Amino acid sequence: MSSPTLTTQGAGLTDGSQVEAVTPGPVSAADSTVTAFPATVINDGLQASTITVTLMDAFGNVVAGKAASLTPDSGTSSTVTVVAGTTDASGRATFHVSDLLAETVTYTADDTTDPITLIATRAVSFQASAVNPANSSVARSASSAPADGTTTVTITVTLKDGSNAAISSAAVSLNQNGSSTIAPASASTNGSGVATFTVKAATAQAVSYAVIVGGVAVLQTSLTFGP
Repeated sequence: MSSPTLTTQGAGLTDGSQVEAVTPGPVSAADSTVTAFPATVINDGLQASTITVTLMDAFGNVVAGKAASLTPDSGTSSTVTVVAGTTDASGRATFHVSDLLAETVTYTADDTTDPITLIATRAVSFQASAVNPANSSVARSASSAPADGTTTVTITVTLKDGSNAAISSAAVSLNQNGSSTIAPASASTNGSGVATFTVKAATAQAVSYAVIVGGVAVLQTSLTFGP
């Protein structure tokens, strides 16, 4: 196992004055991670789960500048779209996965630069839903908001079926990949198929939201909370 390299700049190591730059060690197959959001998605071939591959060395340092790939199970019909195939400064490469069949697909990630196959895998379930995403919508009252823990953004969900008819009395919730506050925890669509939520955050972050109906993500949106 190779250790990361620590480089210091400046005259000696006077407390508070030195600049330390860590050069990561080799990518660790065991310590690198694979995440998916959302984990269950409608199988319309358009709505996608975002899979993030984070390459790290054995000491928890992220590894940038590596080419990564994502491979679905053999025999499955999932489509993989590369969003960012080279790891960024946070060690992350990003992919979108979608499917037209109802199936669960396990994805394997590789650092193709070295090459190394990560031990972690990630499964995404693609399922049918009465909701037709093309006829439905999710709207935000703003694309960003201060991260002051007070200012709210309204997210309005409108659910319709394949005949463009409103879906009323459907239980709806929002899942997120951040730490914002969502209210209410769940809601029921009215006669027009509409359910409304508010979100706020006290820390700066970019958050993706998935509209969940019957355990399946049918629509998605995102917003940024800033200082």
